[in-house]
Parts: sequence; C-alpha cells; structure tokens
Amino acid sequence: MADAETAINKLSLAEDGKAIKYFVEFNKYKSRTRFNDRTYFFLVMNQMPMCILHCIAECIPPPSDYETLRAFILFD
Repeated sequence: MADAETAINKLSLAEDGKAIKYFVEFNKYKSRTRFNDRTYFFLVMNQMPMCILHCIAECIPPPSDYETLRAFILFD
C-alpha cells in the first residue's frame, strides 16, 4: 500500500499528454489506496498542467469532487 501511495503522488500529466493514459495509471493506484474522495480530487488537481487548470477555472460551477473532475478532464 505504501508503494501505491508513493506512486500515485508521483504521477503527472504532461502538457501534451493523454488524459486517458493518466487516469488509467491513476485508477490503478487508486484501487490500492484508501484515501478519501477529497484527497483524490486534490491529487489530480495538483498533477494537471496549467492549460487544464485554466479550463477548470472557467467552468461554472467548477468540479468539486473526484468523479466530476475526472469526467470534466476526459470530456474536454
């Protein structure tokens, strides 16, 4: 479990990266950890490139939980 926690914290999505590949990796480690929804939300937010963060900032209302954030990023 400690290895999964370390790995999930080291993930990031490059500016030219594919969000689907990021979330496949993220969900692999998510299934091995026991964080709450808010922690997963903040992990994803901290690992996103600025271009996605700017899109999220313009969204009304902005995503407030992990599943909504994931859906927003994969849809956009």
